[in-house]
Amino acid sequence: MIQEYFSKKYHKVSLLVPYSDLDIMSKFFNASKVEEYIYQENGVLIKTVLDEINYNKYSKYLIENRDDAI
Repeated sequence: MIQEYFSKKYHKVSLLVPYSDLDIMSKFFNASKVEEYIYQENGVLIKTVLDEINYNKYSKYLIENRDDAI
């Protein structure tokens, strides 16, 4: 079990979530470490660290992978 936890891959990413999908914002705050969020004209830019599962789940919002898997 401990080995599974430490074998997970994490990704530092920037996501752009359109205002029409803001209902998922709370999921980012609960499931990841949100480093920064900025309200922009076309949505909210979120800089966060996601595990592999959430990275794949929210990949449609991905605008930048800021680091290789960590």
